[in-house]
Amino acid sequence: MGLARDHLLLSGSSMQVVGYTFQAAALPFPVFVLATFINGAGLAIQDAQANGYVASLADSSETKMGFVQAAYGAGALVAPLVSTLNPIRSAATLAVHLLPLFLFVYVGVEVTISGWIVSFMIAVRGGDPSAGYIPVGFNGGLTLGHILLLPVKKKIGKQRVVYIYGLAAIALELVIWLVPSLIGGVVSVSFVGLVLGPMYPIMMNHAGRVFPRWLLTGSIGWIAGIATRGAAIVQFVTRAIASKTGIKSLEPV
Repeated sequence: MGLARDHLLLSGSSMQVVGYTFQAAALPFPVFVLATFINGAGLAIQDAQANGYVASLADSSETKMGFVQAAYGAGALVAPLVSTLNPIRSAATLAVHLLPLFLFVYVGVEVTISGWIVSFMIAVRGGDPSAGYIPVGFNGGLTLGHILLLPVKKKIGKQRVVYIYGLAAIALELVIWLVPSLIGGVVSVSFVGLVLGPMYPIMMNHAGRVFPRWLLTGSIGWIAGIATRGAAIVQFVTRAIASKTGIKSLEPV
């Protein structure tokens, strides 16, 4: 009986996923109507099975049923308020969380590469103590990337170019990690800096476009603060992993 109920709950939730997917895709109106039917059928299945399950419990089923129905009512209360929020304010509330998350990872990776690449090249690629010049190439690439790659962003578009730069950085890091060449690693890490360089200003300029002016300064402060935490936390994680697996773990990180 429990297995059958699990299958029904899975079927109901899957029908809702299908229904909402069709509705969100802005397809022709008849498809929207069909999606509403599928969604309603899935909801009915879940409602019947969930309520049946709670009602069958031997211990305090009435109290638990009250909590279940209260949760349903709370959802019905909140959903209209959320769905009718001011779109600009709602979007701003979302960029203010997504941008710092992206830059948390970005700054963490950038600072970790700059701080640990010398140790990696000496320990794994046989570099000598004069390998301190390597971060100069990486940070020089960062600096040049701010300027030299501006025409690329204007031509391709800021969203696409972030994906391209990100994929390029990953490919170059794979070269550093997998190709046993000191010179190849030095050149690759310089180009990693080049493609990472434009990302931070692109994100900050994007913040200036999506946030209302009254929210912009505080939002950028929040974003920059979270991004700075990334520099500390990602380096800490890298150090913890490297202490157990060796500095060769830098590139996968």
